[in-house]
Amino acid sequence: MLLHVVPVNVIAPNGSALTTYCLLDNASRGSIISSDVANTLGLKGRRELVSVNTVMEKTNEELQEMSFQLQSASGVGEIITVEEGLVSENIRKVAPKGIDKSFHPHLKDTEIPDVEVKKVSILIGKDVDYAHEVFEVRKLGTPDSQVKALRGPLDLVITGTLQGVPTCKELKVNFTICDKKLH
Repeated sequence: MLLHVVPVNVIAPNGSALTTYCLLDNASRGSIISSDVANTLGLKGRRELVSVNTVMEKTNEELQEMSFQLQSASGVGEIITVEEGLVSENIRKVAPKGIDKSFHPHLKDTEIPDVEVKKVSILIGKDVDYAHEVFEVRKLGTPDSQVKALRGPLDLVITGTLQGVPTCKELKVNFTICDKKLH
């Protein structure tokens, strides 16, 4: 399964920049940048006590909050500002694998830029809603085709299930019950 990962250029207020992968996570309400990328760029921010909620636990952590900007790794397109990115040492995502475009002719003319930091170093949540916009969808017209290319403000995201890649035989379900009314 391919998650919504896109190569991006991360730009610090001091002008320093580097390229890495960004996960567009529409299930997250906040955005996170890895501490190693924040340190490399010389990002500075203020410390905040943040409530971190996952399916398994709720904790309060003191995290650094800072702003930075994102642009397509190709350098084309607009710049998106992340106003309140949290710095975390816990982003442990690996780099996305290459895609055999011979199985996906609708992707043959797509180019995925190479990046300097070859792992997911940024998670962009719905607090930066515009980064999740989809301007164009490319997919095959066959019912069994699951791989799509989505073009958005940060360029191309390839998502879906790859053919010829073994799928996981274990099913994990996260279920949360909320007993409070939302106003």
